[in-house]
Amino acid sequence: MNTAANSDATPAANAAGGSLPIPRPWMAWNIPWRTFLNGALLVVAVCIASWPALDGRFIWQDWHNILNNLLVTSKAGLTNLWYSPSQTHFAPLTKTFFWLEYHWFGPFPLGYHVVSLLLTSGLAILFWRFLLRLAIPGAFAAALLFAAHPLTLQTTAYISRTGSILATGFLLAGLWFWVDYLDAPQHQWRRIASLGFIVAALLCHPMLVAGAPLLLLLLTWWQGKPLNRHLWHDLIPVLIFMVLVVAATLWFSGPVAATTHLPLNQRLAISGWAFWFYLSKLLWPVNLTLIYKPWSIAAAGFWAYLPLVAAVVVFAGLVWLSAKRNRTGRAILMGLGFYLLALLPVIGLIKLPWMRYTTAANTLSYLAILGIMALVGTGWRLWHDRLKTGGRITLEALGLVVVLILLIVSNLSARLYQYPSLLWQSTLKTNPLAWPARNNLAQIAMRLRPARVFSARRQAQQAIAIDPNDLAARLLLSKVDFEVGDTKAGLAQLADILKRDPHNSHALSRMAMLALAQHQTTLALRYATAAVKAHPDRPQTNMAMGQVLMYMGHWRRAVKYLGKAVRSSPSYTAAHVALGALFLHTGKLAFAVREYRRAVKLDPENIPLRFAYARLLARIGLVDQANEEFHTLLARRPHSAELYQAYGLFLLRNEVYRRAAVQLRHALKINSHNAMAWMLLSVALQKQGLAAQARACVKQARKIDPNIMAHSPQPRPSPTSGPPHE
Repeated sequence: MNTAANSDATPAANAAGGSLPIPRPWMAWNIPWRTFLNGALLVVAVCIASWPALDGRFIWQDWHNILNNLLVTSKAGLTNLWYSPSQTHFAPLTKTFFWLEYHWFGPFPLGYHVVSLLLTSGLAILFWRFLLRLAIPGAFAAALLFAAHPLTLQTTAYISRTGSILATGFLLAGLWFWVDYLDAPQHQWRRIASLGFIVAALLCHPMLVAGAPLLLLLLTWWQGKPLNRHLWHDLIPVLIFMVLVVAATLWFSGPVAATTHLPLNQRLAISGWAFWFYLSKLLWPVNLTLIYKPWSIAAAGFWAYLPLVAAVVVFAGLVWLSAKRNRTGRAILMGLGFYLLALLPVIGLIKLPWMRYTTAANTLSYLAILGIMALVGTGWRLWHDRLKTGGRITLEALGLVVVLILLIVSNLSARLYQYPSLLWQSTLKTNPLAWPARNNLAQIAMRLRPARVFSARRQAQQAIAIDPNDLAARLLLSKVDFEVGDTKAGLAQLADILKRDPHNSHALSRMAMLALAQHQTTLALRYATAAVKAHPDRPQTNMAMGQVLMYMGHWRRAVKYLGKAVRSSPSYTAAHVALGALFLHTGKLAFAVREYRRAVKLDPENIPLRFAYARLLARIGLVDQANEEFHTLLARRPHSAELYQAYGLFLLRNEVYRRAAVQLRHALKINSHNAMAWMLLSVALQKQGLAAQARACVKQARKIDPNIMAHSPQPRPSPTSGPPHE
């Protein structure tokens, strides 16, 4: 803290008293060692707070925004994301950033988390330098508070919220250039640069930074500049672009936001509650969670509006004090004013998609809390300057303890992101009505099937009980019902989904596959066609249509749809397998190998998939690659008799008889009642000239299966033999 105190060289009276700050160069190339040390401390603080999150997984909306988002995963998405009507929110610059990350890191979260950590570190440094540019005392203390605070951690650890970090960084850069332009209006390039950065911020997260024009006015007032006609003329482009981008955002999110049933009077009350709620979480970060329990505004009656009235009274008093040229009132008005103006677009007055399940979200206050942190840093510095040496040491020690506590809380919170199940269980402890948390827990349990399938069913049922319109939970429940064999209940859930949303492509695709499983090809084709018509670019719908056409023997059309599924979602393993199987049936073995290889790369732990891939390699004569694949499989499943038998058959067909006998004996050690393995071993021994042992193996095989000779294996299959089965 002593380093921070020495780094803020501008007297506190300048900022608090309202006199013009000393102009600083907009960029300094000669960095003193103390400045470099302070910047390094901020980076270290961010790393300590967020380090466990580097091992975090993709959670919740990460799948929708990145992994299952065609605008991000497909190569054509880089242009389509600027105008595609399929998106639910308009943030083209953020999605462009996700597109770059996905095509660099793929479906592996580590790279995304490292980038988020670096962006947060850079933002902390930018925030510190921006406060120094405004001659606000306690700049380093405020930036250190930002770097260590758990509210910052929630945005850093949540990959989908990278747009908030980008938008905040661009906005601070735009505000910095605006302040420089106010000090030197003859440099028009600074105004243009300010406009460019603010436009970039709006394209990253329109609602978070929609208050940018108001923040420009606030900074103009703080700098003591008159609000004349020329200034308003300079603000018009920012205002127009902000209105256009926010209108686009509301249009894209309109269908989802329309499901929020909150009248205007309740949203006014929510805005008052949100003002004090985010402030309380900043000053006392306890029980932070992703989804807070919705506030019962209607049940509170008149009392629900008291927080709004209190906020209005506080601001009226601060404006009155500022008009009386009270330095303390002016400084507090600046901090609280930044907080309110930045929070205003997301405070609850406008219907937004997230209001379906909560009335407050910590990440929405990411920009607004900077004003309060600057205010806290200013208060700390002014108090520090008024104390004597002993008091300053005590205050610095107290500040250091607070920062350490915040770092510990942030570090512990970051550990939850390593295990999504713990994150959602923690959310349910704070908010038992968080149906998205139960939905996510059900999906996690389904990935661990069959051990957790009944847990998934219970979580999905509880999510539906909280919100009957949760179609995602109904889809998951139908899948669980089919897993446990309750076909009637699964069909009932799908029918209910289609009753609520007749164009739900997920339900239509599943109905198509169910009809196909019952050999009802006409009905399957009807459902698949409806699914493709509803969402022609969704990989699941193209996958369903491709499989239906493949079953009906329409190979060319099937290749078209399966290829579209693979191109739109390169990480869709099942689509690669289906396309590979199709190429296999049509005799295009090189293309089949290519698709199976991609599928194995995406899902290396899928043993049946790797088994089919190894058998395919063996069939087309890629002996070395097949041999390597079998070795990998046996290392992963050393107790699989089927794998040893398949490897022995592969070696037998390639005339490696001694090694084939060794592998077949391993298979028989695991399962000695396998008649086919005994017959294969007899062939391997016969080829080595061990006729007596071969006859003994045949005798043992006949003892297990008297009809074994009717389907005894051939060492050399014909080139027209069937494809390998998974």
